[in-house]
This record gives sequence, C-alpha cells and structure tokens, in this order.
Amino acid sequence: MKKVFLISIFCIFISFTSVSQEASGNVDFVIPTYSGADPSLGVGLLYLYDLDNGINIGGYTAYRQMLNFKGYFSNIPIMFIARYYINGGSSGLYPQIGLGADYSIAVIKYKWWENLVYKVSSSAISFAYSVGLGGKLKNNLDLSGHFEGRVYKNNHRGYVVLRVGYWF
Repeated sequence: MKKVFLISIFCIFISFTSVSQEASGNVDFVIPTYSGADPSLGVGLLYLYDLDNGINIGGYTAYRQMLNFKGYFSNIPIMFIARYYINGGSSGLYPQIGLGADYSIAVIKYKWWENLVYKVSSSAISFAYSVGLGGKLKNNLDLSGHFEGRVYKNNHRGYVVLRVGYWF
C-alpha cells in the first residue's frame, strides 16, 4: 500500500512538472554525515511557482541509489520546498528550506555457506527536512548544497546533498 501511494504521488508530481515552465531536472550526490555509510547518487524533479518578489514555493522528489555493492539501498524523498531569491527575481543566490517524507528501501543478501543465501529486506517512511543555499545562473543551470535530515523513531540521520539542476 505504501509503494502504491508513493508511486501515485510521484506520478502526480511528474504530471504537474510536465506542463510548467518552472521545472528542473536534478542530479544529486548525497554524502552521509554519520560513519559506516556509503554515498548515494540520484536524479530528481523540482517544481517551483513564483509567488511574489523572489519568493518561490513548490515540491521536490527524487530517486537515490546508494553506491554500495553489498546490497540494494535506495530512498525516495518527497518534499515541499520554499525558496527566496535574494535579488528579488527568479535567478541568482537563494536560501532554501524543505519539509516532507522519505521512503527508504533496503535489501541485503548474506551468504553463509556455498549454496545458502539469506536475504533481508525492509522499508520505512521517515520525516525529512532540508536547509540549503544555492544559485540559479542565467543559463538555466542551478547549483546548490543542502543539509538534509531524516528522523525515524527518535533516530536522526544527516546528509550533505550537492545538487546540479537544469531548468527547462
């Protein structure tokens, strides 16, 4: 049920961004701030609506895959985004905040003996938030850095997200 719900939200978000001129395709490089974790690489979509004098609101969703060959680890963040362009237009430097949810999937295979393989899989939905700074250049290129946090059952994980986006 959770997967169907998240896939339907993702499809609705894609349909909104396909008719808008304020959509951006992004590539994320995610670096965990805690020990023992591997970095992730992902792609995402960002939609922003210009409210007034540099204030933009919208949404962001992505698919990120951990760069680890011991198993399959991925996450899908879905966030509400608020951005303020410092120069008051729709480009230039900006601070950004985000609130939402993160759906994480993990499948790990353990090989005990020659022919005995044990597979463990789990998934969870956690609260997610993001705070960052970036710049939208005049050639539709968007470069930004964010701190992203996820909270699940009083367990907090932090990540540094480096994002490159292109507005179409």
